[in-house]
Amino acid sequence: MSRNPLIIFIHGKWSRPDTYIFTALEKKLISENYHVKKLDMPWSTNRNYDQSYPDALSDLSNKIKQYRQQGFQKIVLIGHSLGANASFAYQAEYNNADAIVAITPGHTPEALSNNKKYQQWLQIAENIIKKKLKNTLIKFIDVNCGSKKLVETMTDIFYSYYHPQGLGNMPKSVLRIKKNIPVLYIEGVNDSVRTGPDYIFFRLPEHPYNGYKLVESNHIDCAKVSKDLIVEWLNNLKFNNLL
Repeated sequence: MSRNPLIIFIHGKWSRPDTYIFTALEKKLISENYHVKKLDMPWSTNRNYDQSYPDALSDLSNKIKQYRQQGFQKIVLIGHSLGANASFAYQAEYNNADAIVAITPGHTPEALSNNKKYQQWLQIAENIIKKKLKNTLIKFIDVNCGSKKLVETMTDIFYSYYHPQGLGNMPKSVLRIKKNIPVLYIEGVNDSVRTGPDYIFFRLPEHPYNGYKLVESNHIDCAKVSKDLIVEWLNNLKFNNLL
């Protein structure tokens, strides 16, 4: 059994497992003898939404089971942007991670209620799903920190990520978390997706080692800027036998 926790990196939208966004943090963690795994999520540039949100979380659950069978006693999810969203959604669904580091959480489908285009796409998707029309594709404009990209995927997959009350709704997800685990929540001062602590962080189950940190960073560099802060927080959890 490994005494050192396993860190699972969950990348953000349009990113990839080997993203440079995590490079500096990964090196710092490895230097402190943490184990690291990097996953290729459905929203990566490699996969382009090829799997629904529930199925993505189910795959993550299966991988965590395998890691525990390999001897890793403690699992920490470190997610960036949509990856942080996924960390909260995973914990809400499975409640078996031991700590979460949420770096500049992103993707807020609940905020699109006034966006006519998304409301049209959601209505089209709902109609297709109700009619049980399988293998039906839908095109939509995906947005990432102001950048836009035309995406084509299965209707049910689009709906799973963009339903306003679905798994992507972080305020709803954190209220469903039952296991009281420590969460480090980090946002950048110059980050366009910053919401502040009230929107999500203060809704989390209370824990003495929960922390909200605002750092001098933009969306992309937040993990790099926060690397020392993150490792110090994790080491403190280890020192206090929480990891």
